[in-house]
Amino acid sequence: MAATRFQCTLTIASGPACQSYARVTIVDSEGATARGCSRHAVAALDGIIGAYVDWEDSRGLNEWERQALDLSEERSQLAWNSVGSELAPRP
Repeated sequence: MAATRFQCTLTIASGPACQSYARVTIVDSEGATARGCSRHAVAALDGIIGAYVDWEDSRGLNEWERQALDLSEERSQLAWNSVGSELAPRP
């Protein structure tokens, strides 16, 4: 298992690298995945239409992180449905 799997990759390119542990996997509408900390995962879900959390691959989250991710995921899915596209099939 590569060490990069544990580094947050959901930071802004112009910002500093995140030093937090990557515990959340985000999947976009085309099936591409990225791992990040819960804070950056929420921000990514807010900015990517049709994205969702791969709950099976996301571990060590507390109640508040799960709730924030769930709400952001729901908002991302609603935005996806409002543009008239079909939802990408989930595994």
